[in-house]
Amino acid sequence: MTQGRSEQNSCGKQLRAGKKCILMKWTGPQFPVTIKNGIQVDGCFCVECCHEIPGPKLYSSVEELHSERIQLKSVQDWRNIPRSHSSPLETVLKLGSRELKALLNVLIIDSQDKGYDKVIISREKDANKCIDTLSVGSWSKWMILNFEGCGKSIKGTLRLKLIELSEDATYLRIYYSQIMSVEGWTYPKEIAKEPIENVGPFLQRVGYIQGGRIYGAWAGYDTFIEELEYHHEWLARATRYLAKKYDWDLLFVHSHAPDYMLDSIIRRADPLTAVSEEESREFLRLVAKVF
Repeated sequence: MTQGRSEQNSCGKQLRAGKKCILMKWTGPQFPVTIKNGIQVDGCFCVECCHEIPGPKLYSSVEELHSERIQLKSVQDWRNIPRSHSSPLETVLKLGSRELKALLNVLIIDSQDKGYDKVIISREKDANKCIDTLSVGSWSKWMILNFEGCGKSIKGTLRLKLIELSEDATYLRIYYSQIMSVEGWTYPKEIAKEPIENVGPFLQRVGYIQGGRIYGAWAGYDTFIEELEYHHEWLARATRYLAKKYDWDLLFVHSHAPDYMLDSIIRRADPLTAVSEEESREFLRLVAKVF
């Protein structure tokens, strides 16, 4: 066999060249994987992943399409509450799927006497043990939580973003990223822990909108771009890490971001179909940013 390429035998069947590959998010879907000589990271389609616990979600204190309603109430049994110029409020985020669930406690305070402005995220009702404190527009640290149900306990990674919080706390919106299991999305299976430990949690897909249809959750183009930027940075860092540590002959990296973006806004970006020149310029800017 000629080195570096496949040939055909006398029966016309293609022979494999035996080269080692690293496939980064090689979409298909392709799970279970067919690769035998190399490494594969992910391989699921852009809409959902067979390894996710759930996709992205949006919580809202008011009734909204494609969001889960949350109720704010006066605090009960919280410890070490920071000073708040308005009466502190609380709610609970029910994370996960129908089968696998986890809870996070949320404390809402008025830290500057200018209206409610901070959201404290904690596993327990103790502000001293909080995971993070969020202002509008900020993301939490990545966290790993245990999701339990149906006799299972699976660790999943996620982060939150405080999208909106009105001064009187009548309007609160919190977004969470796709929750991915810490394993199962690589071949060999044990490879998954390496990028998580050395690069960070894997974000396989993001929430997006196409023709008015929402996939997962939608919190606006700013959040959409921020998730894509994290996703691309992760792919770059993880690719460098794996390529340096393991032998390989061929390496492929797939990004679905151009398809997400063009499906979502090409009609609003194209000068021939945009409502106005101003709209076209704004959405062409987003297209350029994604590329």
